[in-house]
Amino acid sequence: WIMLENTLKIIEQKIVENNILDNRKVELLVDFLRNYEVGQYIYPGMIISKLKITSAIAYNVLTNMEVNGFISKSYEEYCSYCGKVNGNIYDSFGDIPEKMYCKFCGDRLDPIDDTVVIYKVEVI
Repeated sequence: WIMLENTLKIIEQKIVENNILDNRKVELLVDFLRNYEVGQYIYPGMIISKLKITSAIAYNVLTNMEVNGFISKSYEEYCSYCGKVNGNIYDSFGDIPEKMYCKFCGDRLDPIDDTVVIYKVEVI
């Protein structure tokens, strides 16, 4: 199931109410979100590049969507030594194992320094 128009309208209203984005950027955001499904992950960098906004504004948008129950935080392993994503995603910080190793370079990963925040779609 792709994101429903009703859900997109509510997201749009919440973003507009909070003066986070101008009208053109809101339209771009809605178009960007239109093809997401429950369980898929949204990467902050994608919003930054699609909307051509700063990371601070992107995280403001994502936080607004999270507070309103549309998305939730997840954590993806990322090796800060070799710069590669390991592909392991955890839906809560408590799920991140204490001992992790990069599958590419073998470096030991730190749960805080070697994870990046991404967002999981919860509602369509």
